[in-house]
Amino acid sequence: MEKGKKSLNGSSFFGLVKSKPDYDLACHNFDQAAVSFKNGRSWEECLQAYEMASDCYRHLDSLPLAGKALESAATVANLNARNMTKAVDLYLRSSDYYAAAGNVDKGVENIEKASKLLEASGEIDRACEIALKACDVYEREDKPRMAAETFRRTLSTLVKHRRLQLATSLIPRLAEIYTTTSNTPQLFKLYLSSVVIHLASGDEAGAKRCLEGPNCNPSFANSEESSVANSILDSWFSGDDEELDKLKQKGVIKLLDNEIIKLVNSLQLPGGRPKKKKEAPVATGMKRDVSDYQVGESAKNEITAADLNEGPNIHISASANVNLEEDDDLGIC
Repeated sequence: MEKGKKSLNGSSFFGLVKSKPDYDLACHNFDQAAVSFKNGRSWEECLQAYEMASDCYRHLDSLPLAGKALESAATVANLNARNMTKAVDLYLRSSDYYAAAGNVDKGVENIEKASKLLEASGEIDRACEIALKACDVYEREDKPRMAAETFRRTLSTLVKHRRLQLATSLIPRLAEIYTTTSNTPQLFKLYLSSVVIHLASGDEAGAKRCLEGPNCNPSFANSEESSVANSILDSWFSGDDEELDKLKQKGVIKLLDNEIIKLVNSLQLPGGRPKKKKEAPVATGMKRDVSDYQVGESAKNEITAADLNEGPNIHISASANVNLEEDDDLGIC
């Protein structure tokens, strides 16, 4: 470590002329120091050495190596020093160096690592913000094929933590990527997912717009995803909760992202909307019972002689409480 610092100070000739810092030598010294501190489990000193090495690489315009040094430091900060805040900062700084060097994939990878650390620590809002930054990087570089998976993972994270407004704003950007790359299967799944996300967020009008012509690929109308999406809307607006539950079990739903599937299963009709009532079946062809004649409290346990004279059409059930008093005129006991 001291050798590295001495290399940065330069050397003087007779106290009159001072040479420039030797960044090449300093990089070598700081890298060696970082490894030694790591082996000795001196985490803070290790982090310092990596950061100084990175700065020296920056002076040499070796940006990939500057990014790599900070990435190594971030790994140490996270796994060994248990300093999540420091690790996030190092990953983000590392990503800037990689992106500036043209290694966009590596830069985005480190942004996503920072986002996952924040998510694991419970800082959900900042985690989502940084995940969206990863999407911005790819979009800025105009690399749709590489961007698709990052966008998909970000959308899944937003849905997982119910940041549904952010999710709905990301959907058109991801749809454009799938359209540009001719990834029709994923595009149709996204359309279906979009309907679900809008309904879950309370934006019923937005859910309808998802399936309107200008917002959809023309061939979507003939797809299974379109059929299920329209059926979900129909059951939602008709208040048919039983049909909605059936749709949740459709095979095409099971092929969506895991977080979207969970969101589908959580869909419930709005509390203020009446549920569709099922009509009770009407029984026909049943024999009349004594109970059919019970028209009032006074008639509950009695049958008139006229009723009894109707003959075989009257059936007295064993369960009916009928009191028959002895009557000589009728000949009944």
